[in-house]
Amino acid sequence: MLGKANLHPLAFTQSKLRHPYPGDTLPKFDFIRSFNAGDKVVLSSYLMTAHAGTHVDAPLHFIEKGEPIDQVPLATLMGQARVIDCSPEARAIDAVELNKHMWRGSKRILFRTRNSRNFWMADRNFHQDFTYLAPDAAQLLADAGVVLVGIDYLSAEQFGAAEPRTHQILLGRSIVIVEGLDLRKVAAGDYDMIVLPLRVVGHEAAPARALLRPLR
Repeated sequence: MLGKANLHPLAFTQSKLRHPYPGDTLPKFDFIRSFNAGDKVVLSSYLMTAHAGTHVDAPLHFIEKGEPIDQVPLATLMGQARVIDCSPEARAIDAVELNKHMWRGSKRILFRTRNSRNFWMADRNFHQDFTYLAPDAAQLLADAGVVLVGIDYLSAEQFGAAEPRTHQILLGRSIVIVEGLDLRKVAAGDYDMIVLPLRVVGHEAAPARALLRPLR
């Protein structure tokens, strides 16, 4: 179990879920009942897509008959992970950019990019030119036996890509994708990681709580 010391929470609170991916439902959080309204109980309502804020994409997201989120093994979502601090100018994590870093040998890789440096996950505006994972790098990761890939914006795919090749490559190998990570205060290196998506039976994705702790 992760302790409090040096713990990095990587998921976002509802106050920051204000810039959904274009076409997604705008998150809405209401109090149906509250003490301020004279009720004797507090009762809330959440409305959002499965891809709001920090979330996990399961293979079913792009792969017909792929595993839904409730069938993603917990062993995939827990264990040692490596944070890669990408080049500040990198607009895409392609094979050239990926190979600038020590990524081989890790089963779980999280990419910290200019998205974090610009605080874009905390920005009310959606940024179409976010740094993404290119298909050639996704193929290298898949061929190396990586089981989880994470990135610090709402999608690992290039915005407006003609084909979702990055998702197809990774999810086609049952490699889960964690999107919308808050890596602003996280340095490059190896960590203990736990990512816990909501266990929604039969669905393609779910919001998640993600935590990192430096290895001891």
